[in-house]
Amino acid sequence: MADTSLFNSTISQKWSFAGSTPLAPQIATKLLESFIPGYSTVHAFILEVFHFDTSVLVTAAACVLLAFRIGRYFWNFITDLLWNYWTSHVVLNSKDDAWTHVVFFLDHRNYTGRSRSLTMKTKCNYDSSDALSHLEFNGQWLNFSNQSSMRKPVYSLGRGTHWFRINGNYFRFSRDVDRNHWSGSRDMIYVTCYGRSTEPIKKLIVEAKLVFYKEKKFNNKKTSIYRPKLSYWYNQWGFANSRHRRPIDTIVLDQDIKQQILADINDYLHPVTERWYLFYGPPGTGKSSICFALAGIFGLDVYVMSLLKKGMNEEELGKLFTSLPTRCIVLLEDIDAADLSNRKFPEEESEEKSTEKAEDKSKKSRDEKKKEESGISLSALLNAIDGVASQEGRVLIMTTNKPESLDKALTRPGRVDMQMGFQNASQQQAREIFERMYIADDASTSTKQVSSPPTENPKSTDNPQGNVFPTPDEVKSLAQDFATRVPDRLFSPAELQGFSVKRKKEPKKALGDVQSWVEETQEQKKKGGKKGEKKDEKKTRSKIRSKMRSRIASMMRRNSESTPVENTPVVESNN
Repeated sequence: MADTSLFNSTISQKWSFAGSTPLAPQIATKLLESFIPGYSTVHAFILEVFHFDTSVLVTAAACVLLAFRIGRYFWNFITDLLWNYWTSHVVLNSKDDAWTHVVFFLDHRNYTGRSRSLTMKTKCNYDSSDALSHLEFNGQWLNFSNQSSMRKPVYSLGRGTHWFRINGNYFRFSRDVDRNHWSGSRDMIYVTCYGRSTEPIKKLIVEAKLVFYKEKKFNNKKTSIYRPKLSYWYNQWGFANSRHRRPIDTIVLDQDIKQQILADINDYLHPVTERWYLFYGPPGTGKSSICFALAGIFGLDVYVMSLLKKGMNEEELGKLFTSLPTRCIVLLEDIDAADLSNRKFPEEESEEKSTEKAEDKSKKSRDEKKKEESGISLSALLNAIDGVASQEGRVLIMTTNKPESLDKALTRPGRVDMQMGFQNASQQQAREIFERMYIADDASTSTKQVSSPPTENPKSTDNPQGNVFPTPDEVKSLAQDFATRVPDRLFSPAELQGFSVKRKKEPKKALGDVQSWVEETQEQKKKGGKKGEKKDEKKTRSKIRSKMRSRIASMMRRNSESTPVENTPVVESNN
């Protein structure tokens, strides 16, 4: 009996020891002891005092961590496999229009609102008509001090990864900034979808483009204006601004000229061809204004270019013309200011260079400095516009105040398809300007009285008729009298509009002041004309002197090569 009880107690002690300290915790304790010295002492203390084996917890944590790492490895392996062989990608950069279309589409369809990472920008160029709609006209002066608070914040996708379900497909949009590009930093959006075809992404981009042009451009009835963006790294067309489409009825121009231009452009926009126009006339006659009105009628964007822009050269000019879209209006304003007619042929150029070296290498004429700044010659402009690399389907409009100063190679038939002269306002146009200025304001001003700020003598007033706005019939009668007092073809429409705007609420005052204004403006034009004639005369004399010097120097050089001549005097012309 004693032997049996001793055997049972021994077995129970071994069993209890094996149950309290299994093999795995012992291994874990030894491993942790090798990494964390003193762990076995802490483990024995906790086990003795609290009767809790920490090695069990450590072993469980190690198993969970191991399972997590194994699961993560397989997950990354599977996702990489799917990402490399079962997804399609399209990259968009902020220098392309598609990037703008997609960002606008996500914001318009409220996909951006579902994201937790956004980029905010305050809209600074808000529409002034929207601002005026919130103002209550109570007869006092308008105050725009609180308009800054009405600027709407614009939100777009922030940097990072965004998932959206669009048209039944899941898309991943990853936005980042590429700072290592040769043209500088640019915003990038990586669009990804599941499947081995990029068709869902292409359809999304097409839909975004349609939504952009339908909602942003057509509904707002605006014309986009682009200008060259020149930098050290890249040169391209950049969006400048957009303006509301201008009705052609607001252009004060002969009706026959309007119809002729509209019919001609409409005929040549249907086939894929290129059309050149030259609008010439005095400043302020509506040459540039009608370009924007035509863009609004035909739904075209306007690309404005200046040949005198800093950094513009012949190579960049060709690149800009090559990158133009198929359907657009290209506006070259004040083509005469580029001095393209002052081009030099090889013989004259070599003669002038030799003359400059003989006289003084450091001195250059104003015309040569201007040409150096622009860096555009007539041949380069003709090659860019009408050369082999030119594209068809564009409407090119050149404006000038001095058509006689243009080179015949630029305006010859077959190159410029139509030349349209703009004149100063006739008496009929002066009457139309007056009627449009005051009849249009009749509905808004007849029911609203404009009051001045309080003064010391409120009873005194400059308007004894009490701010009563004339009826449309009365305005037409005043317009007829106004037209008779304005000389025919003497003032531009812009000058007449500027005169009327200063008296926008007082048509009768405008009629009374027009006679004195005509006399003062005529006197100023006479003074300005004399100064302009003197400048032109000096410029002509300078050109004649330069040509005479170069020719005389060339003749002297030829004579010296054939027969040596000593002490040959240099003759200068005093013309």
